[in-house]
Amino acid sequence: MIGTEMLTAESIKKIRDQVVGYVIFIGIVLLVLWIVNVSKTGISSLGWTEFSSAEGGFQMRFPKAPQKKVVSGRMNDPRFQEATVFMAESGKTVFMAGYGDDFADTVRGFNISQRLDAAVEGAILNTQGVMRPISQKNIFLKGYSGREIDLAGSGVDGRMRIYLVGNRRFTLGVMGKNIRFNNTTSKFLDSFQLFEN
Repeated sequence: MIGTEMLTAESIKKIRDQVVGYVIFIGIVLLVLWIVNVSKTGISSLGWTEFSSAEGGFQMRFPKAPQKKVVSGRMNDPRFQEATVFMAESGKTVFMAGYGDDFADTVRGFNISQRLDAAVEGAILNTQGVMRPISQKNIFLKGYSGREIDLAGSGVDGRMRIYLVGNRRFTLGVMGKNIRFNNTTSKFLDSFQLFEN
């Protein structure tokens, strides 16, 4: 009887050890599958942060909470006041969304295509020669005109979108290594939404 009770206690311990072993094994398999999935899709499968700018009049998703920076001083026009930019880094990739207002005489004196051309030229100049355009196409968002630009540089590339909404110019971009055609870039850029007036 004593031997049977001991055997039962040992059997229970063995079963418990096997169950724990299986649970650990399944946990490791699930972890490996998650890591493989993340490496295939980048950070797009991780949690993203909903972000909105009441002053800017837009909302979108960032891979993490962005930092706000106000750029002021002389830019393309000596009358330049300021632009607001929100940026977040994730790994070696930078995500940014910004806005600024064009002057009334610029809006009146130039058509949308000319304003987009100037905005693209200004965005490229702001890379200080690090990036060059390799393609661009016209795009639209809720009836507003825009331009998408693919950029390439030494070991880095990017995709930018510029939208004109009245006198406001929105500039979105993702810069990093091999980012132009990945799901993360599309997820970020496609999440941009204007507030309804």
